[in-house]
Amino acid sequence: MDNSGKEPLLILSIDGGGARGAIPVNVLHLLEQDVGLNIHSSFDFFAGVSTGALVAAYCAKGPGSMEVLAKHSYSADNMSRIFDKSVWDKMLGRMQNQP
Repeated sequence: MDNSGKEPLLILSIDGGGARGAIPVNVLHLLEQDVGLNIHSSFDFFAGVSTGALVAAYCAKGPGSMEVLAKHSYSADNMSRIFDKSVWDKMLGRMQNQP
């Protein structure tokens, strides 16, 4: 692809991992807060896998700062509710979902 004379495209790609989605959210929040970077306007494309796709969609939509995700959506209280283990997980542990 010839990109002669054009600026490079910047893509923010965010990994998945359930509750680990709090890590990129907090890093992005710190970049906004400490560096003054506007995540929505700093990247051309947003991509992600699993929970990273949800964070990427939020960044692409640009409804506000990452503070909302960092302090509210990915709060410890919400994370424990969302990723709470089922009764079967608690009773059977790894035996249920491991090869």
